[in-house]
Amino acid sequence: MKTIFFLILFLPLQAFSQQYFVFGVTQDLPMGEENEIIRKNYYINIGRDQGVFKGSTLNVFRVISIVHPRETLEKSNFQVKLGELKIVHSEGDRAVGIMKNLIPKKDSPQFDYNDFMIGDVVAVTIRP
Repeated sequence: MKTIFFLILFLPLQAFSQQYFVFGVTQDLPMGEENEIIRKNYYINIGRDQGVFKGSTLNVFRVISIVHPRETLEKSNFQVKLGELKIVHSEGDRAVGIMKNLIPKKDSPQFDYNDFMIGDVVAVTIRP
């Protein structure tokens, strides 16, 4: 009986605890041409199984961890929105996206790398 009770409590938490993120990035090889557009693909671990289809939009966030140096030494995590991905291919539990928009540098915190990268968190955009 205790086992069944534990499973009832634990399994729903497992189902909703999945975090989705960028796990790969590929891009065109820059050739140094004038006005060259370098295309990039972002591979993410969310797909049709989670309701993400071609044309879906995903918000992309970077988690910044900072330790308070003087008082508590407590670690604070900030989840800062970087921009949006547009899904161009989706299957099973993974998808391929391209950059839809990137929040301008002047409107966001300073980052070492001002683009989407491996490890950035993604979340589905829900429109009313």
